[in-house]
Amino acid sequence: MTFGRDVQVRTLSGERMDSATVTPGKSGPRITLAFDIEFFNGAPHAGAIIVPLPVRWANGDFALDLPALIRPAPSPAQANARVAAMTHELREWLAARQNPAVLYPPEAPSGTPITAKALVEAMLSGHADLARTMLDRSWPRRNGGSPGGKERFWADLCHAVRAQPLWQRFGLGRLPHADLIVAGAEHRAG
Repeated sequence: MTFGRDVQVRTLSGERMDSATVTPGKSGPRITLAFDIEFFNGAPHAGAIIVPLPVRWANGDFALDLPALIRPAPSPAQANARVAAMTHELREWLAARQNPAVLYPPEAPSGTPITAKALVEAMLSGHADLARTMLDRSWPRRNGGSPGGKERFWADLCHAVRAQPLWQRFGLGRLPHADLIVAGAEHRAG
């Protein structure tokens, strides 16, 4: 809310707004919203992928805090640990399928939350290129893993990220390597 000659009110709506946090900052309130992707790859409602999205109050409206969002890439050790966890999860997911060569529509009872969260965190911190590399490294070469399945997984995740209402509202297409997310989402549509 902005007070002056005219009172201006701006609102945000969406899922999980009750989890927003507000802290004071030098130039105004700092807000953390939940960038959430629900039901990705068969995940139940309670298994939503949630990545914090830093927002600030500027010029009478909510604005993306791009410098706070873009972070350094994880160290090689951190990236390797994420890839190991993703590899395990994807292997288990593929093994649980009746026909692992046909990955979609997804029917996994719990989805792939570890993999999706690691990839979305990398995407939203300006490292979609690293996210793609992590998926390439973690995708199982055995047990029915197929390149077509990996491409479809990437395209579906990019589509889910781009379809999230906060993507458009805060212009997340300005992130470094956002072109990879847009291309992946368009590949799914095409």
